[in-house]
Amino acid sequence: MGRHSCRADGSRIAAAGNSAGGNMTAAISMMSKDRKGPNIRYQALLISATEVGGLIRECGHIPIRC
Repeated sequence: MGRHSCRADGSRIAAAGNSAGGNMTAAISMMSKDRKGPNIRYQALLISATEVGGLIRECGHIPIRC
């Protein structure tokens, strides 16, 4: 398949996950920010266990505990 074969709009990417998938969603969103793309515009974390420490990290304008 070619790069544009699915005709998706790369400027409107969302990521969502439940439980362990919510943790992976948070991780890929932070990786995407660190690597400067692709830009994930929305994330939904359902029943995720993302609070594992006291450090707070900014992901865009949203503070995230990591």
